[in-house]
Amino acid sequence: MQRITKDHLNSRLALLHRLLGIVPGAESYRQPGVFYVDHSNGGCRVGRISNSGGGSHDVQQRRGTKREAYDFLGALIDGVQLGRDGAI
Repeated sequence: MQRITKDHLNSRLALLHRLLGIVPGAESYRQPGVFYVDHSNGGCRVGRISNSGGGSHDVQQRRGTKREAYDFLGALIDGVQLGRDGAI
C-alpha cells in the first residue's frame, strides 16, 4: 500500500475544485467554497471555507489519517462525477 503524502491530498483537492469550477486564488483561505485539509492535533480533516472572513466548517466529521482524508476526498469526487453524469 502506498504512503499518502500532502501532495496526494493536494492533487485530490485540485481535482475536486476543478470539477466544481472553483478556482482557488492567492487568498484561498478566505474564498467561500474552497475545500482544504486541516493537519492538526495529530490527524487530518477535510473542511470547507464558509465565508469571506475565513470561517469554515467540517465536511469530514472526524479527524483521521491522511489515507482516510484521501479516501474521503475520493468519495466526494465520485459523488460530484455521479451527479454530473445524472446517475443520482
